[in-house]
Amino acid sequence: MDGPRQHTVAWLALIVAIIAGIIAYRSAEQQRGESDRLRAELATVRAQLDEQSRLVRLATEISSLARSDDAASSDASVSGALNGESTASPIELANSILNQEAAIDELRTEVFDLQQEMERTLPDVRIAARAARNMVATSAFVIQNQTPSVDEIPALEADLLSRKSSLEEKLTILRQLRSADARSDDVARHMAAQYYQTDHEGARADIFRQLDGVVTPELRTALLDAVANDEGANVREEAAETLEHFLPDKDVQEWLEYLAANDPNAGVRTQASSSLDRFNQLQPQQILFIEIQP
Repeated sequence: MDGPRQHTVAWLALIVAIIAGIIAYRSAEQQRGESDRLRAELATVRAQLDEQSRLVRLATEISSLARSDDAASSDASVSGALNGESTASPIELANSILNQEAAIDELRTEVFDLQQEMERTLPDVRIAARAARNMVATSAFVIQNQTPSVDEIPALEADLLSRKSSLEEKLTILRQLRSADARSDDVARHMAAQYYQTDHEGARADIFRQLDGVVTPELRTALLDAVANDEGANVREEAAETLEHFLPDKDVQEWLEYLAANDPNAGVRTQASSSLDRFNQLQPQQILFIEIQP
């Protein structure tokens, strides 16, 4: 009975993961569409702003020409500037400049509002898109590799720790162990050491992704080295996410705050900020839980 029941539970978990992945993917697509709409609207407003600025410069030049001593020369220059149209008086031109400047101020306000809305939207888009990708990847992995049973875990761990296994094989086993929530400290230490031995950015990022939730000290050292020195933005982003589980470690918190404010990659800044935000949101609940313990 245990075999069929375990098989049924695995398939139910797979179906739930696929549905969650689809929902997250659709949410990311909707938010990405909203972001594209905002970009297009912002581009239109900026074009209007440029046109208004051009008109102000033109009106200023015309006003200057109209006040010059050489009336004939001014008339010729003004006529050329307006492509043959009749010129206005200096007072009318001054009023026109004021009106144009007011219109520009309104456009600048609109640009600022759109930029603020985009800044609020883009982090959500990135996080939703990343969640969708992870869900889809998890679903695909579960389809191809069943979660190992308790009896299979020791052999898998031995294969991962073996020198004969390639890094690709080690990562495949690590994904299996993660699906069973069976990543030991020995596994974490070994894979943290593998981080230093590969030049492949994708592999380095995947090591940290698959060790998310593990708090082995050697992993902490590798994560801090990564956010400080790794040139791969994907690696720093994964490290920023995995470091969340080491909070409230002072060094970890300081590095996440630094990344959130200063990392050159927007995805890394967003992830570092999200890690800090999630930890801060959990703090009141953790404190309450501690206080009510007998």
